Amino acid sequence: MEQNFNKWRQGLFDFSIDCRAARPIPHRKSLSITEKKQSEIIAGSLVVQLEYLVPRLKNDMVHIVFTSTSPGLVAAQRINRDMLLQVTSLYPAEYRQWLQLHPDANYQYHFHLWSHFITHINIDNAMYSLNNNEQYWLHTEGMMCAAKFGRGADHLWKWDGKTPALLKKQYTQWAS
Repeated sequence: MEQNFNKWRQGLFDFSIDCRAARPIPHRKSLSITEKKQSEIIAGSLVVQLEYLVPRLKNDMVHIVFTSTSPGLVAAQRINRDMLLQVTSLYPAEYRQWLQLHPDANYQYHFHLWSHFITHINIDNAMYSLNNNEQYWLHTEGMMCAAKFGRGADHLWKWDGKTPALLKKQYTQWAS
């Protein structure tokens, strides 16, 4: 088992190096104001997930894979450095490609964390009305630790172009 895990993890490291060479993570300075705010929110969320998960890892034979959009990968890069972690960060399409080539459907070798924003969504709820210059953001995050063991939540935000405001934490949630 250990030899298979080490081979899988080394392959993932090599794959992620190739991915970053083809599509580098942008510098924080190059992010738009919207992306910077999203990155800050994702960073806070990811730190909480990692602080919960890392102490519960019983051995070194499970690797954490984090997927997100550019703002999330920028946040993860800083967190990995600050917390001295070895979390592999990928764009969602890269993660799907890796798993197609190297399946781990039962999560024997990895835990999957994700956090990203969905923008330009329509929510028909009078309780969360917007002004003309505002839009909804849905922050979706979660983790899968086994084929049928995971959890996730969507948090509803509004964005006025300057300041994000949390409207409802755990607007939706799920667990399996």
